[in-house]
Amino acid sequence: GVIPVFVLFYFPRVSRREQRLQQHPTESTSAELTAALKEPFRAHALELRPHLVHHSVLPAKEAQSTKLQEVDDLPVSLRSALAELGFASVYSHQLETRNQIRAGKDVIITTPTSRHAPRSGKSLCFNLGIFEHLLGNRNSATALYLFPLNALAKDQEEKLNQLNDRLPQPERLKIVCLTGSVEVSDRMRLFMDEPPHIVISNPDTLHYQVSVHFMS
Repeated sequence: GVIPVFVLFYFPRVSRREQRLQQHPTESTSAELTAALKEPFRAHALELRPHLVHHSVLPAKEAQSTKLQEVDDLPVSLRSALAELGFASVYSHQLETRNQIRAGKDVIITTPTSRHAPRSGKSLCFNLGIFEHLLGNRNSATALYLFPLNALAKDQEEKLNQLNDRLPQPERLKIVCLTGSVEVSDRMRLFMDEPPHIVISNPDTLHYQVSVHFMS
């Protein structure tokens, strides 16, 4: 089954700023932020400066990657599909995420937005491990992709299908996109014939479908 996990982030009120300043006496000044940060982060930091106690800048470093042909523990069909999509190498964080998925670990990935880092490789981070697992457990596993916006769900569906369509026909996965734009009368058809290997949805639609299921 699917177990929803809710995470609450609590941000202290401004009135507690003095207490934080006692713990971190090096308050960030406007001059420091302007000198240390680049746009668009500088503008956000300056806007939040009255509430900002400390800032750190991680130095940039060269990306580390491995040639795709050298990743010999990937299924051959998956490696070939990636090569057809134009991947000549994979980043170290993509392989590390794959390894954590293999080990059954929870993974959180944070990278800049696509506008500032169009090829940071977020999607392949999880698609690599998920496709690998599903290809080896196609009759006993389903991956659930949740996105806050339908546009993001459709974008990811397109990326998944691009990879899936380049697999050999017998190995291709069943991928369905279940959002509010799908008519209620059509939703059950998505699950007929065989259970999907990948379900793409959003929290609202998932909540509605689960509610309908338990109320029926």
